[in-house]
Amino acid sequence: MKRRKFIGNAISFSLLMVFHREAQALSKLNMEKGEALEPSTSRFKKITLYTSKLNAQYDFYNKILGFRIINKDEKQFSMQLGESVLQFKEVKDGTEPLYHYAINIPSNKYNEAKKWLSDRTTLLLNGNGGDLFYFDFWDAHAMYFKDPSGNIGELIARHTLNNDSDGEFGVSDLLCVSEIGTPVNNPSDFASELKKEYGLNPYVGSMFIGDENGMFVVVPVNRPWYPEYKVKANIHPTDIYIYQVKERKPINIKIIRIKLNIKNKF
Repeated sequence: MKRRKFIGNAISFSLLMVFHREAQALSKLNMEKGEALEPSTSRFKKITLYTSKLNAQYDFYNKILGFRIINKDEKQFSMQLGESVLQFKEVKDGTEPLYHYAINIPSNKYNEAKKWLSDRTTLLLNGNGGDLFYFDFWDAHAMYFKDPSGNIGELIARHTLNNDSDGEFGVSDLLCVSEIGTPVNNPSDFASELKKEYGLNPYVGSMFIGDENGMFVVVPVNRPWYPEYKVKANIHPTDIYIYQVKERKPINIKIIRIKLNIKNKF
């Protein structure tokens, strides 16, 4: 398979396209494991992140947050978050990968979600000491937390989406992974590549590529991660599987795998 190289060989950006029969076979396999057969809104089918603290990560997401575990072995575990799967794989190369990701929740449940999350873990604070963030530039409320690896997770209620729901907040209200941080050396080149290869456009500003149901948060290397601005973003192995769906019919689902890493290791 031909590999595209850009940004001074700092990043390996390769893709695997799976059409029709392969996509149907993969969807069938995933359905048997408890994953959704096909998306209704989500862009990200699956995201794989890496950690040197696999056991601590598992205990946090399973025992503390109560996320739904669908697969686990000695080297990885996977969680079903609505229409997306978030996987952590163990790394033993001496690195400490750190990421940012966000999960969509119903737009009317941000207060309930804040209480639910704060009952289980410590929320990150803004500059004024508050733990609920409002972004007027895209009309959304959000809250942040850290896992044992230091990854910055986010629950976000986007009021531009028609996804209100009734009842108390729970893990069933985790609708999909809607953001993944992608630090790169040249954000404009990476954004151009996403547009050229996958037709993804900036959402609000130049750093958010995609839409409310799935976007790449494209930041330069060494930019401090929001909201604490204490940890600098860096390039770590990331596997991102995205849907490209026309007319929302299974025959037209195209699953694309994007792998990001440094020094062309993939």
